[in-house]
Amino acid sequence: MKPSFWSVLGLCAAAACGVIQRQVRPTVRPARIPPVSPPIHARALLLIAPSFEAYVVEERISIANWRTHLGEAGTSALSALVTASFVAAGTRRLADVDVLPLLAGPADTSGADFLLAPSLNSARERHRQVSVLEPPGADRPGCEHLADLLFHKDACTSKHTEFLYEVTITVKLRSLRTGRTFTWALVGRSDWVEGLNGVYFPSPSQTGSALEDVLHVLSDSLAAHRAELEEVSRAS
Repeated sequence: MKPSFWSVLGLCAAAACGVIQRQVRPTVRPARIPPVSPPIHARALLLIAPSFEAYVVEERISIANWRTHLGEAGTSALSALVTASFVAAGTRRLADVDVLPLLAGPADTSGADFLLAPSLNSARERHRQVSVLEPPGADRPGCEHLADLLFHKDACTSKHTEFLYEVTITVKLRSLRTGRTFTWALVGRSDWVEGLNGVYFPSPSQTGSALEDVLHVLSDSLAAHRAELEEVSRAS
């Protein structure tokens, strides 16, 4: 069977244009990430490695390559959260190979009581199918099940796919005074949204909402351990 003229033309156009690059930069709203209040009475130093700040999720959807820059948005929001959650805080960028020696090596308490090292573990979309009863209309003219015709004469079962975005971040916090380490594996999720024709396209609001959620969980974790963190920071 010979391909049609239009199918050949479409293939030629796709080959000529190549893959379309789509850049997604999450929209993070600081007001949605409340810091610990009042701030924890300790000094914190946030360690940012390139593997975190440059973390990009690539997804191929049709002829488009979607690149979501989670690391950049996460670094900015996390730095703001840590700065506001401790009485004194700073951010230090360093190579990935230098993070572990600082977390496990000799302690220097002259500038900080704690070191915080985040890592982005995963980011993905999740989906579910939802069935609802609604009146038939121009966009959904038919009933999908015989039961609808028998028991719901004025309604039809409509199925659609909903999507959410999920981000997992691990934060390691080390006390420079006692050597004790806290490790939190945090998961943030956006709200469910209906996909376009059953397909999910990453958006700044969805990916940003997931980051907001995971950092909100971190803020709650810091607040829940306030007494312990302040006690450790005073240890000699």
